[in-house]
Amino acid sequence: MPTPKCDPPRISSPALAGNSQLPRLGTLLAVAAVAVALSDSSTGQAQQLQNDAGDAQATECDRLAGLKSDPDHVGDGVSVQDLAANATAAMAACEQALKAKPNARRFMTNLGLALSELNRSVEAMSLLRLAADMGSSTAMNGLGVLHANGKGVPIDQRRAMVWFLKAADLGNPRAMVNLGITYSKRGPGKDMVRAMRWFRKAADMGDREGILHVGLLYHGFGNFGDDDDWNELDDKEALKWISKAADMGSAEAMYHLGTAHLFGHGVKKSDAEAASWFKRAADAGHESAKSWLESLCAWNEGLTECKRQ
Repeated sequence: MPTPKCDPPRISSPALAGNSQLPRLGTLLAVAAVAVALSDSSTGQAQQLQNDAGDAQATECDRLAGLKSDPDHVGDGVSVQDLAANATAAMAACEQALKAKPNARRFMTNLGLALSELNRSVEAMSLLRLAADMGSSTAMNGLGVLHANGKGVPIDQRRAMVWFLKAADLGNPRAMVNLGITYSKRGPGKDMVRAMRWFRKAADMGDREGILHVGLLYHGFGNFGDDDDWNELDDKEALKWISKAADMGSAEAMYHLGTAHLFGHGVKKSDAEAASWFKRAADAGHESAKSWLESLCAWNEGLTECKRQ
């Protein structure tokens, strides 16, 4: 059986398209900018613009676009995957929310993130910059992602790092993970020690992605085969962290546990265990896990998970 193809860790970025409501969004951007300017001139502090957090009632915008990792979120919060799946509805809901409260930074952030998921990056950049100027660490991280991936602006890793650092300094675990990913990439700025330090900071906050990436780094994932500056590889330590992320519901972690059992990385080889983890990851929407489960079942139709296909 061939070795599985592992894509390097990347700073997640959104994907779909649509440009049917540019005039209306342009008006909202102008209203929000005026609200920021008026509030700043009267108080001198952008942070005094109210987020309507705390005891605020959750809106449809919050339910569809308020990330769990955002300190400003109201209600239960959603995952990045949930936001991506409902980006069009989130955009419409957040447009209405921002129209009603043009100085609420969480609505600016939420709408910016929804627009980013829809590849409307120029508008997303404008809203996220307004929210970032008001102190939103989630908006700062979003700006970093746009610069890192060249969405709406030329790719600029230096600017991306500046925004990630600002957000991380405010305690944003998403930005910490993105810093770790950036430092782990091959290039003149590669620094595996710093990468691990940022992943551990996010993990120490209980962040699932931080926990996963600590495990992936111990596993050697992200080194691109260039291990001369990183000699801390430890499959057993890697599996401890990856297993914890899997227990927290990470489909990516489940997938890596499947490959570990399939090839005996840190554990005894077991096609049955591999199939079980691939099935769990596939059920959680992981496409590579689905492909590997199908391949594994083609080799061994007697596996329990294969009989359920």
